[in-house]
Amino acid sequence: MSDDRLQDEEEFPLGPPQADWPRARGKESVLVAEDSEALRDLILAMLSGLGYEVLTATGGHEALRQIERHHGVDLVITDAIMPRGGGFQIIDEMRGTWPGTPIVITSGFTEEIEAGLRERTRAMLEPVVEPPAEATDEPAREAPVAPGAPLPIIEFLPKPFRPEQLARLVREVIDRSRSDAPRKRG
Repeated sequence: MSDDRLQDEEEFPLGPPQADWPRARGKESVLVAEDSEALRDLILAMLSGLGYEVLTATGGHEALRQIERHHGVDLVITDAIMPRGGGFQIIDEMRGTWPGTPIVITSGFTEEIEAGLRERTRAMLEPVVEPPAEATDEPAREAPVAPGAPLPIIEFLPKPFRPEQLARLVREVIDRSRSDAPRKRG
């Protein structure tokens, strides 16, 4: 076993699901984008053991291809920083194609990532500016923002995390994304 894999297993002691996690079970599809092979494999084993259909990717580019190939997923769990496209790139790309898909961002860089998520969330609330239909001197106008349009659910889970934290967050986020209750803007 490599030193990196051993270190990851000590830092992220994810074990198999426990019998007392019945409310964390599910059948939904979850994509896990994580550049640490050991952590990715541990999350895969844990979520698969809870009944989820789990797809994996080593970076953001691969994650987006997997989502496209499977015509969407129910949840994305992604490391914030990866060599081949990280969590913020996934958020940005999914806004256009899969805007309702909830995302859980994980990272050990807590303050920096939380600040980045706040900034992205604020940007999602701003109206999209459309250029004028014809080339004129008319200024660009703001596209109307649909008042009832739900905001995507984006949660942050700091590393290291306990297996039950991840299991419960996965279930809670998927349930929240499917609820009829509208999510607040701002």
